[in-house]
Parts: sequence; C-alpha cells; structure tokens
Amino acid sequence: DGKSITVMSNNDNDQHLATYSTSPLSFSVYIAKEGKYVVNEHYYLVLKNGSETLGSGSKIDASWTPTSNATYTVEVYNIYTMSAVAGTGVQTVTTTSGTSGFDNNKIKYGDNATFTATTKLGYDTFDGWYNGTTKVSSNLSYTLTGVKANTTLTAKATPNTYTVKYNKNNTSASGTMADSSFTYDVSSYLKSNSFIAPTGKVFIGWATSASGDAVYTNAGLVKNLTATKGGTV
Repeated sequence: DGKSITVMSNNDNDQHLATYSTSPLSFSVYIAKEGKYVVNEHYYLVLKNGSETLGSGSKIDASWTPTSNATYTVEVYNIYTMSAVAGTGVQTVTTTSGTSGFDNNKIKYGDNATFTATTKLGYDTFDGWYNGTTKVSSNLSYTLTGVKANTTLTAKATPNTYTVKYNKNNTSASGTMADSSFTYDVSSYLKSNSFIAPTGKVFIGWATSASGDAVYTNAGLVKNLTATKGGTV
C-alpha cells in the first residue's frame, strides 16, 4: 500500500501532499525564492511529527521510510540579531545564543541569549548592561530570556578613584596639605604646594618617592597615577 505524508507549514497552512511506497522518503524543508533554496539568516525551521522534533535549522534534509500516514509540521521562527556594544571602561563584549546552526549573535524567537563583558584596567566596578538608557543587569554576564526582537545592549563600567597624599618630605618644613581624590582616566590638577620650605630650600616639584626626582610640577596636570581601586599615591 502507498503511504502518504503531508508537510504542512503552520504559518499559512500551505500543504504539499505526496504518496509513496514503502521505499525511503526523502525531502528538504527550506525557505525558497522563485522555487529555489536561498540561504538566509531571517528564519529558523523546526520539523516535527506530533511533539517529536525531527530536525531543525535554516534548511532541513529529511529521509525516512513511512510506516503510516503522518502529518509533519514545519514551525517557522523569526531570527533576531543580538548586538553587544563596549561602552565606557569595557574591554570586550560577546554574545552567545542558544540557537544551533547560527552565529552567536543570531537567535530564534523565544530562545535565550547571553551577553558577557570584561572591564578595562582601572575600571574594577562593572556598572551594568543597558538597553538604551534602561539598565537591565548589573552582572558581567547577563542572559536575556525569551528573545522577541533585535536587541542591542551596551556594557558600561565605572572608573576607579584613588587618593593623592602630599608629603612635605623634610622634617624642617612646616604646614599641612589635604589629600586629593582623583578618578582614573580623568586628567586632574595637583594642588599648589602650601608647605613652608626650610631655610635655604626652594620647592621645585612633586616626586613619587622620598628620594626620587621631581616629576610633576607645582599644580601640574596629571592622569592615571595608579589603576588600583581605592589606591593611594
């Protein structure tokens, strides 16, 4: 007896009916243009027999020996693009989708996509992932569940702050100076020296050690004296 197999698209109920003998049945399921297969990144196909998934991808090549009449359903899903942007203080960003057969930044409707970031030197605090101006996560790794649209997320990090202490570096000098608080990657001015120099001495600049040469001028502009969060210079 001949066996019939119906391949039905659940999008438009377009049915293609063929009757076969007990020899193997082979066919392909794909998106076509003018009757020909076209490689595309816009749709994801899932071939099912009832609740059983028989194949999936942008094109499905199938081959079975029919044992009874059967209706195979082709589910068609939109494919969306996930974009990760490295914002302030972010070194790298990646996206990983759960949709097999596609690049990591491509994902089918309803699947989950994971966004991962690493921060730059001097940016130890990760601010979060933003969708436009809306913060969606504070974690370096964020999983967007049930994707339903093209999505662009931007990762941002906060620059470290550090303290600059002023040392008169001579027991005969007098006076005090308050500390400065600086931010990594932001140019800032050192304070103008207000210590009173010992007799016969003249202030020539700021050094980074008690025995070192002066490397910064009075009230000089400096940047990134340390990358350590909460560090002291």
